[in-house]
Amino acid sequence: MTSFKKILIQSAKLAGQFQLKHFGKIKKKDVCYKDYGECVTYVDKFCGKLIINHLKKYFPKHNFVSEDVPTKQMNSDYAWYIDPLDGTTNYSIQNPLFGVSIGVAYKKQVVEGIFFFPILNQWFYVRRGAGAYLNNKKILVSSQRNFHKSILTIGFPHRLGATREGLNIFIKLRPYVENIRILGSATYSLCSVAGGRTEAFIMAGALKPWDVNPGILLVKEAGGRITDFKGREKYGHRDLVCSNGKIHRQIIKKLK
Repeated sequence: MTSFKKILIQSAKLAGQFQLKHFGKIKKKDVCYKDYGECVTYVDKFCGKLIINHLKKYFPKHNFVSEDVPTKQMNSDYAWYIDPLDGTTNYSIQNPLFGVSIGVAYKKQVVEGIFFFPILNQWFYVRRGAGAYLNNKKILVSSQRNFHKSILTIGFPHRLGATREGLNIFIKLRPYVENIRILGSATYSLCSVAGGRTEAFIMAGALKPWDVNPGILLVKEAGGRITDFKGREKYGHRDLVCSNGKIHRQIIKKLK
């Protein structure tokens, strides 16, 4: 299958450059809320349009699935999953952990993806069967097997009612690991697992395909493992455990 790498990089770069230009310029009045705690800014929307318009020049008959820019679905085997600004809250408060996530799927299976964190100037790239990369260097998940020396990250769902789920995860796991962090970006959390920076990312509640689909492939290609909270490989879009594989069983056991 033909590689989409060049187009993926071009698209992410367009959005990343716009984000850098407007970083630090977001005011309280510029922040809107789609739901409790789930904010959106003009940067999210404009970057979504930038990416989709660029992709449509090359692939006008493909499908595009984006968080903030709804598009008409075509009769195509190809679908692009686009999160133009993952970590909007981070971005709005000048936290550098935000970025662009774009993945392309063929017959519902993600085959390639790019993840760009503009402030950090870090590019994660993945292609099914060809491995995972950070700035063109191949990456692998952490080799840490000691659960007590592991560092985990947790994603808290936006909806207020789901906060208890995230707190329960923290309570069940914190006494047994070195530390737990909340990074505020599912994309960056997944990239951290793939790059061996952390041992696992746990996310409770319902997730959107643009939030995790490309990142899941990145973790898998880096040698990691993904299941639901019961350890089932046939996971949906909720309750995910993404790990280096070495401590996966311990996480599942503690979550029961």
